[in-house]
Amino acid sequence: MSFHLAKCIDITPNGVLRPGFPQDYREYRKQAWFPRVLPTTSHIRFWVDWPSLQPRKDIAFGDPANPDHRKLTGLDEQISLANQDGLKTILMPYRYPLWVNGTDRFPTFSRENALYKPEDRVALGTFRNWFLDQSNFGRFDTLIRAMRALEYELPAEGHGPDST
Repeated sequence: MSFHLAKCIDITPNGVLRPGFPQDYREYRKQAWFPRVLPTTSHIRFWVDWPSLQPRKDIAFGDPANPDHRKLTGLDEQISLANQDGLKTILMPYRYPLWVNGTDRFPTFSRENALYKPEDRVALGTFRNWFLDQSNFGRFDTLIRAMRALEYELPAEGHGPDST
């Protein structure tokens, strides 16, 4: 039995968040080793940081009013170049704006934020130590700083052809 193992270039979030960064595909293409790697590579994966590309619901993708619209333009250019190079593109959602996953209703250092899915956002030992420390009574900032950020919460509808 034989199969073809596909090779993939993985562009981390830095390739989208920091245009011109070494992990930007436009920079990869300039490397001396790149012409030797390309013929044996079939895919490229971009980690797309949605909060950076569309931080506000009221500003559309690519709108010049978006303070970071050049990141989206840069991502588009990188995808176009990768496709020109014959690579199949995979877009990997990295984080979500709070307005997309519904967590924008929680003030940053609030009780509601601290108690929103703590089992998914912080180690049990960390939560237990915070809970048992009497000096934390009424304070949620220390716990929230130890928790996974709300931007990592998957939207309720998940991902698929019908998701928004």
